[in-house]
Amino acid sequence: MKRMNKDINICQLAVRFKIPDDGKMKGEREWSTKTQTGSPPFTIVVSDLPPLMKQAHFKPENQPGGDVNYSVKWAFGEVDLVILYIKRKVNGNWEDVEDNEEARNIVVGEKVELKGVVVPKDKDPKKGDWLIDGNNNKNYIKEFKVAGDNTKSELIPLKSEDLKEPVIGFYWYKGENGRAKYAAMVEGRTYSKEVEFTIRKPEYTVDWDSREDNHFGITTGGDPKLCGKWPKENRVDPGYEGKLGEGEVIKGLEYNGILFSCESGSDIPGETQWVQLIDNQQKINTVKDWGGWSSEKGLDRVYPCARNNSFYDAPAIPTSSLGDEDENWHCKFFFDLYLMFKPKGKDNEWVPLKKINWKWFGYVYKTPDGIWETCKDCCSGGDCFLVPHNGNKPAVTDATEYPIWGKIVEK
Repeated sequence: MKRMNKDINICQLAVRFKIPDDGKMKGEREWSTKTQTGSPPFTIVVSDLPPLMKQAHFKPENQPGGDVNYSVKWAFGEVDLVILYIKRKVNGNWEDVEDNEEARNIVVGEKVELKGVVVPKDKDPKKGDWLIDGNNNKNYIKEFKVAGDNTKSELIPLKSEDLKEPVIGFYWYKGENGRAKYAAMVEGRTYSKEVEFTIRKPEYTVDWDSREDNHFGITTGGDPKLCGKWPKENRVDPGYEGKLGEGEVIKGLEYNGILFSCESGSDIPGETQWVQLIDNQQKINTVKDWGGWSSEKGLDRVYPCARNNSFYDAPAIPTSSLGDEDENWHCKFFFDLYLMFKPKGKDNEWVPLKKINWKWFGYVYKTPDGIWETCKDCCSGGDCFLVPHNGNKPAVTDATEYPIWGKIVEK
């Protein structure tokens, strides 16, 4: 090839070399170009690349108005090449995640199914070792499992045998960055790949409309006007409406109600539900026995307690259920209310977003005439009523754990 000293203007230049039949070839070339706009794109193309290999663009440092010098060397021959990939199943297809930002963008509760792949296929051992966030089981789960009769819930973690399979499935739920690493032993040598994922979490705000007083007498499910603001489609059956059977009357002390609501501040599609746990503390004193406090913790009646964007509750002390020898009844209800979210899509999981702590204290006593009554200041501290009595309010925090229970509590 003759050296050309003449300047030429080109928009594209291709230099082709034929690889010999034996597949072995070495060579090198050098050239320079002048540019007014910066370094032009430069591509080396190898025909018949394996499907998992990509063509690469070489981009020299931008030097406007100067010379760009190129120097290329190559060698072709038999190469013992092993490449390890991490792929994610997206819409039924396995996508390489390393150069795929969309595949590395995860929403809390979204099913994450990863596969470790070794190329060439005949060297893939079909097994390896996964490392998910250091395998600390603090930001991901395999499953949130609720018993069919709702009597208990539990978190199913990734187990050691799961971490040795080439395909692994789990859910991130805290909205932090996550890392996945896969390592495989091929012909006595360890190959590994690590990828960082961005985990997005929807932003929700929680508010409430509450009454500051109780009523004593026939229970009505709280203030009918406030309860009426709770949409029918948000209720569950049986739920917290406070409805009674035909002709049924229950008397007692009842809170006039609180209506919780949530609002989304993000564009992440999905659905919400509410789950409430209770610590039910009671003390019933009788004519013969002044008993101590008892505590019962678990799921507050039903799972979930409401759907969509609102939940209503009106706890009560039903004096109709007390016996003739009962003298007074103290109740302290401590509630942990969870706002749960599940992103739109198949096989996705419920994750906790918000935790709301609230409480209601109540007290009833029998008069010498045998009539049940209540008083505002008979409880310790005078806080017989639901917050915001005495300046207390529900406390809303970002949820960092799932609602876990081992029994149903009928308050």
